[in-house]
Amino acid sequence: MHTSTDVDPEDAARAPDPLLVTPRQAGIALSICRTKVYELIRRGQLESVQIGASRRIPSAALSDYVQRLREASS
Repeated sequence: MHTSTDVDPEDAARAPDPLLVTPRQAGIALSICRTKVYELIRRGQLESVQIGASRRIPSAALSDYVQRLREASS
């Protein structure tokens, strides 16, 4: 069984942009806390997927969410 700690840092540095990010990474990208990310997921405002016991957010979903925020504010 592989965990996130099984990733070699050198491999991670060479990897392309991730297709999926953790809620923590999503929070960092959006400048919000991880708890707020889970709240957005729960409300259906931010798309996520389940992989086993892990929750991941598609990178494209972050861009979509920000675009909806921009449209709502204009």
